[in-house]
Amino acid sequence: NRESYDRIALWAHHSPQAIKRYVSIFLRIAALVRQERSVEEIAFLVNASPGLIRSYLALYAQVLTDPNRLKKLEEELTRTAGLAEAAKKGAIQP
Repeated sequence: NRESYDRIALWAHHSPQAIKRYVSIFLRIAALVRQERSVEEIAFLVNASPGLIRSYLALYAQVLTDPNRLKKLEEELTRTAGLAEAAKKGAIQP
């Protein structure tokens, strides 16, 4: 939520918009990893360097070891997949 992004932004010295973008990229990468895409494919699809993708993948590996973070990731991936499906059907305008 907005309050969480603001709090993280203060801590990380980044704008809330940047934090939201980082989270969005992370979720896209997590979804692509689950589709068994290669680092190079993910880099192309996300428009980021392979090195940056590997950094996100290291974070993803950490999430997999923490049940609470993994649960939150699952919730977010489900939520974003639902939004994407609704947008495809025209229920949500981009």
